Amino acid sequence: MNRQDRSYKSNNEKYTGMEINMNNNVNWDKLDNDMQRGYSYAKKQDSVSACNEWKDVWNTIISIMDENNYNTIEALDKDFNGLQFISNWVSDFEMELDNASSVDVSFAQIRIDFCTELLNRVSDRNELNSLNMRRAIAESYYAMGRAEDGDREFVKLTDEHPTWGWGWIGWSDQYCDYSKNENTNHDRTVEILTKALEIAGIDEKAEIRNRLEEEYEAYGKYEEAKSIPK
Repeated sequence: MNRQDRSYKSNNEKYTGMEINMNNNVNWDKLDNDMQRGYSYAKKQDSVSACNEWKDVWNTIISIMDENNYNTIEALDKDFNGLQFISNWVSDFEMELDNASSVDVSFAQIRIDFCTELLNRVSDRNELNSLNMRRAIAESYYAMGRAEDGDREFVKLTDEHPTWGWGWIGWSDQYCDYSKNENTNHDRTVEILTKALEIAGIDEKAEIRNRLEEEYEAYGKYEEAKSIPK
């Protein structure tokens, strides 16, 4: 996969057969049902329908938070006894927006807007899920043909979290041969991955090295591939 394994898994389920709370005069039951309807589309690999359903779910979540003084998604999760943790669902929504944008590029902007809003409603912008959302924002710009904006976001992400290997990998993916975008650039891919390997203590070093090796070999540069530092 081009990214760490974030594929949809049903083990995001939180509770099964539990009665939904009605705290704060919120219709939790409707929220849960609408969320599950989106999952039914996702399981059928109908990302566009899933995202259209989940756009409304997200707007409902924002309204609930604002009207009931929930400062973070984590706080909301404590009262929502649905089948999924909301903190898990947001990752699934982001992934489906990525898939939908390959069918209809307008979903790329929706992905940016969603991730940006979400980052303002989480307790820790430095934890893994938040970093993935920042990566998603950067990726979406390339899908929209705005590579300079995507580069700017990846520069900020890798400057602030230089040892997070998936930030560098995500950046290089925008320029490699199997990129979904029209930005294929061998030299740029090599530049990003090489710079990543120079960072002391970087995560996923073996994965980065493998990607660089594959990139060289794809262009017949076998000596360069052999010379990558261990």
